[in-house]
Amino acid sequence: TKKELLRTADHCTLSFYGMEADDKKKRKICGTCHRHVMDQQKVLVAKLHNKESMFAERLPVPKDLVLLEDSDEELETDSSGESEFEIDASSSSGSDGLGGTAEERLERIIEKTMGKLGFDFQVSAATKDLSKRLDAMKDDFESTDKMF
Repeated sequence: TKKELLRTADHCTLSFYGMEADDKKKRKICGTCHRHVMDQQKVLVAKLHNKESMFAERLPVPKDLVLLEDSDEELETDSSGESEFEIDASSSSGSDGLGGTAEERLERIIEKTMGKLGFDFQVSAATKDLSKRLDAMKDDFESTDKMF
């Protein structure tokens, strides 16, 4: 793959391929591998919006080895489209019209988002799904214990 066709791997991509984020290093990934990660992410987002359990099926695990190259580029010269945003915590008027401290506004935003995405459902569904998987392995655990 030519270097100019590579893009900087974001945190989601690094996590998908089992790599740790390092502020001192940037990792590069090809467009095909990045699209694969984004496709998998879209599947999970769709499950969130459809109020389906994200853990009903095993999460995707890549079977291919992908080399995420180190980059010597400076962050200022990176043209991969990554960006950051800042929140002005000193502002006293919130966009929700309720005001309050920055912490109170942030807490309302988080609560609203968690409710919108069905966080409570995801936690209870994940607990059920993982319990079923552990119960299915109970016989294997017992036979392994007997061996020792």
